Amino acid sequence: MKLKKIILLLILIFTVIFITSCFVPSYEQIWVHPELHAVGINSMLGVYCDEENAVLILEEDYYGRVLFIYRAASVFTNDGNSQIALVISQKTDEKYSYFYPDVNYVTYEADRGKISGYNGIPIEALTEYFTTEQIEILKMNNDWNKPLNEEKFFSVEIYDVKPGSIVYDKRQNELRLATVNFYPNELAPNEMELFITNAKGDAIFFARQMWYDEILKNYMKGDAYLIIFDKDGNIYEDGIEKIINLWDYEEQLIAFKNRFNWYE
Repeated sequence: MKLKKIILLLILIFTVIFITSCFVPSYEQIWVHPELHAVGINSMLGVYCDEENAVLILEEDYYGRVLFIYRAASVFTNDGNSQIALVISQKTDEKYSYFYPDVNYVTYEADRGKISGYNGIPIEALTEYFTTEQIEILKMNNDWNKPLNEEKFFSVEIYDVKPGSIVYDKRQNELRLATVNFYPNELAPNEMELFITNAKGDAIFFARQMWYDEILKNYMKGDAYLIIFDKDGNIYEDGIEKIINLWDYEEQLIAFKNRFNWYE
C-alpha cells in the first residue's frame, strides 16, 4: 500500500513537471532581454507592456549596439493587429539602457498572425515589413559601427514592467479638467499611457479616445493625443496636442518635445 502511494506521488510530480514545462505562460517571454524591452517601449508612441511583446535580436555592431525586431501591443493598432518595429539600442549597463531618441526605430501596424510564432517572432517578419534601404538608413542615423557618442544618448531605467494606466493622482484630475473643453469625448483614465519621463521629471503621455458602440457592440477608437505634465503633475499650458499621423509622427514628436525644452 505504501509502495502504491509512492508510485502515485511520483506520477503526480512528473505530471506537474511536464505540464509546467510544456505550457509556460506566454507572458513570461516579456522577461527575456528586459534591457531591449526598455528601449522598445520607451522609443515609440502607442506601445505598452503586455504578454505579446517580444524581442528578436538581428545583429550587433563593433561597439555593442543591438539591432532587433520588436513586437508589441499598442493602443494605435486595430483589433487583431500588433505594432512591429526595427529598433536600435546603443548601450546597456546594469541599470540603464541607452538610445538615440526619435531616430532609433522604424515602425508599422502588422497582422498579428504574421509576426507571431511558436518560438517568438518569425525571422520572415524582417523582409515582410522592412526594406534593405530602411535598415541601412536606420543604421546610419544611429552611427552603426562608429564609436559610441554618449552626448546623443537618452537613458531609461531597465524595469520589469513599464507603468501602464496612470494612477489616480493629480495628473488624472488635471487631464479630466483639461479635456472638458478640448474635445467632446472625455478620456477614461485607463486610456492614457505613460510614454517617457526626462531628467527634470516631466512626463509625456499618449492617450486615445475610446468608447463602446452600443449598436456595433464593440469598442471604437478615435483621435490620439500627446500630453505633457511637469514634475508636479500639472499639464503644461498648450500641453495637449492631437497626433496627426499615428504611423508617421516622429517630426511632430520632436517639435513637441522641443517646445517644452525636453532635453534641457
